[in-house]
Amino acid sequence: MNFIQGNIFSVLRQGCSSGSLRRLCQATMVTLALCSGGCAATYNAGSSRSPDGKYVVDGHVRGAYGHAFLDRTAKTIRIQIRTPAGAKLLNKSYRVVGSDVCWDADWDDQDNLTMVIFDYGPGIFWGDARKNGLKREEIRKLTFRCDARNRRFIAATPNKSKED
Repeated sequence: MNFIQGNIFSVLRQGCSSGSLRRLCQATMVTLALCSGGCAATYNAGSSRSPDGKYVVDGHVRGAYGHAFLDRTAKTIRIQIRTPAGAKLLNKSYRVVGSDVCWDADWDDQDNLTMVIFDYGPGIFWGDARKNGLKREEIRKLTFRCDARNRRFIAATPNKSKED
């Protein structure tokens, strides 16, 4: 129990002496304890614009609840391809297992997109890895084909994704 939870419990215990007030105080203590000591997930996000400026890919990596982002855990990668004005052209989610999961976007001259999902190994922070010249470890490669006529992108990589 952390310092804040301990102080909340002691204050509430002193003021909770009658029956229904006591039950209300106990419910409040449980709620406050859960809220102040709950789990959290870590996030890593970024975006990349196509060379001609017509499209933007947003990548959002969410870590596992209650774990450091550097821990080797399952992470969810949400990918959105959109116009700069915000019109959504593709939404996908993927699950991968890795440590400090990162991604790179590579656009070709026809606005097709290849994304490489990678990390640098268990417990290795990407900034330290790049500074020390460590080789990245590819976790997954995703390809999205631009269908400019119908203003959409099509996932060209066989995958196990969840579409939004």
